[in-house]
Amino acid sequence: MSGPSSFSGAALLSDLNDFIGPSQACVLPPVSRLPSEKNTTAAPPAGGNTGMIAIEGQVDAPPTPAPPTAPADDLPLEKKVEITLADCLACSGCVTSAEAVLVNSQSTTEVLRLVETNHRLAQEGKTSEIRPICVTIAPQIAASFAARYQLASPAEARGRLAHAIRRLFGLPADVDPAEATPARIWVFDEREARRVGLAEAAAEFLHRFCAARGGPAALQGCSTVLAASVAGLPARSASGPARRAAAAAPASAGPILASACPGWTCYAEKHARAALYVPMLATTSSATRVAGALARRAVAADATARQAGRPFHVSVQMCYDKKLEAARRSGGLGDEAAPTDGGLDVDCVLTAGELDAAIRAATGPLDGLPSEQLDSLLASLGPSDCPSHPASPSNLASPASATPGSPTPGPDEDLLSDMEEDAGAGGLLEYLLRAAAYELFGLVLPFGAVAHLRRAAPTPGSRASLPLAPFTPGQTARLETRVGRNADTRDFVLLLVADADDPVEREVLTFGTAYGFRNIQNVARRVTRPARPGAGSGWDFVEMMACPGACLNGAGQLRPVDPDKPDMSPEEAALLPPPSPEAARALLRLVAELYGADAGRTPATDSDALQALTARTHAAWLAEMAWVGRAYGALFGQDAIPYGPAARAALHVRYNVIEAPKDSDPVSLASVEW
Repeated sequence: MSGPSSFSGAALLSDLNDFIGPSQACVLPPVSRLPSEKNTTAAPPAGGNTGMIAIEGQVDAPPTPAPPTAPADDLPLEKKVEITLADCLACSGCVTSAEAVLVNSQSTTEVLRLVETNHRLAQEGKTSEIRPICVTIAPQIAASFAARYQLASPAEARGRLAHAIRRLFGLPADVDPAEATPARIWVFDEREARRVGLAEAAAEFLHRFCAARGGPAALQGCSTVLAASVAGLPARSASGPARRAAAAAPASAGPILASACPGWTCYAEKHARAALYVPMLATTSSATRVAGALARRAVAADATARQAGRPFHVSVQMCYDKKLEAARRSGGLGDEAAPTDGGLDVDCVLTAGELDAAIRAATGPLDGLPSEQLDSLLASLGPSDCPSHPASPSNLASPASATPGSPTPGPDEDLLSDMEEDAGAGGLLEYLLRAAAYELFGLVLPFGAVAHLRRAAPTPGSRASLPLAPFTPGQTARLETRVGRNADTRDFVLLLVADADDPVEREVLTFGTAYGFRNIQNVARRVTRPARPGAGSGWDFVEMMACPGACLNGAGQLRPVDPDKPDMSPEEAALLPPPSPEAARALLRLVAELYGADAGRTPATDSDALQALTARTHAAWLAEMAWVGRAYGALFGQDAIPYGPAARAALHVRYNVIEAPKDSDPVSLASVEW
């Protein structure tokens, strides 16, 4: 494994290092034994190295000693074994994958090799064999580049990256642009895909939450297209206080655990208690995979690519474990079929560091390049031509007790771009909390509520709350955050007094965060080992991320630079010792500010201002739901809804319990401590 210096400096805050090397107990044998001919065998070579492990795509693998299991005279012939990413994904011997396993299989070298192949095929006129290249850029990546090159905003970084990527992958390095036309390269913003992925995740949460708490009767709030995911659930007889009590009761199956982080999901699948963890995992694909599915659709719909082969999707991510996620093949839920081509949503994942090194080598530093317009993943999505769709503005329900002149969706209201309030993990917790509060209890979380509470309670053990403005007279509600042992573990609790005649404040929703493997392990213990028999964990949803500080702190993000050597190449920087914790923290703060995690609105607390802000947020949410309805109609058919059959087939992933082979003796993951 490469040394720690090859990781992002932000990943090495303090003395913590959550990255675990491979092969604590690799269950795949390092030697492949061939059938011997007439029992004639070869003795092991001198030095004791009887075999080699080679990562797919690696030319010369370093020798790996393997203890002999039989006398030399009985050893058959041997050959080098190739271990692919799919093998690593199915292996139960490692907790998480390391850079040494992944970089050789997915790197800029592989993409540049395809660029050369496409150029040769174009010269030969074999256009049907060309694989068009499309690239999606994660929002955390844009913030990392903006911080590294002192750009004004992530938007500026995305524009410069679009130019650099088209130059890098448009023609082979040895071809003069004046003598050949560069190939068409599509560059997309992953945030478009995130909107679809978040809506699907919210619909899944509502479906699973209501299935455990009385079916459709659990929906006590306002209905949008997301509520359609609950319509098919069997109803249970309950009304009034009994129905509210059922909604507040913990589910016996445990909380829903986020699955967007591949480091966490691999841990969950391979743990000794995987049979308990896996059923709790959310199945909605991460934004990375959703972007892959949408990118292929967008490229296939482009006239310039209709005669070409299957698009090759490159995703620029902040985490090395995303390379492992890319190796997981698409699946579906229930009876829905997997994609007909059986291919991958993502063909190659590049980290910020890898892309930066390639851009510097090909075009020079990013801050010296011009900006270009990005392509759109949903360019064909226009005004809704499906007036009967459940999410059309005329069918979006407003609270029954809303005041006259209640807001309607406005054309300039874009919820996600107007409210980048998440902590760098992709906005999943914030979106699900907002959707659940609205659909289940008719409550609107004002702009910036979650970001405000994060800032108001930054230290371990602290608390802060924000009053809400319910539409129903007599109700009072507030959102409270409670910080655990560190800032990476905190709860967001929705408290509601539902009736003036019953003035008891009840905790109706509890969402938690656990960033970093130490915190993940503590949460995992709690959800599988309740404090008392029959008690729940107390959570309805937990956002689990392997990196401390969430995805802005990913190991693939750009490292701090030496102020005395700002033009140092990534190769030279990799030879230096890890940056100081102070420098890493300073860079992470700058990345967070640029990303927008600390730039959300501070909601007003006085009644009139809170009402006004709630009304504007309500309008934005209704507009977002109308957009979701149009998006699903355009992507999956006129009557498609979130968490419907078409969406479950295209936007979900199966997770499995991976058991260690009985003839191996791997390290028990239950015994691994962070």
